[in-house]
Amino acid sequence: MTAPTRPLKDPYLVALGLQIRQQRLARGWSQDEFAARAGMHRTHPTKLENGLLDPRLSTLRRVADVLGVEVGSLLPTGPAPS
Repeated sequence: MTAPTRPLKDPYLVALGLQIRQQRLARGWSQDEFAARAGMHRTHPTKLENGLLDPRLSTLRRVADVLGVEVGSLLPTGPAPS
């Protein structure tokens, strides 16, 4: 019997997470501080930044508002990231 395999991470979600992480770090915030400012559970930023969540638009809007950026600036553009 073979062990179940984990699905590969969606490259768009990984790229989104990297954008969020870069913006957070540029402000000098820890993940816990970012979570508190965004009104989310403290583990939520880790999952977002690692491409483990497919966030709702309302979550992206809240994240962008807290970071002081437009939602579109967080979204990956161009061909699919690899």
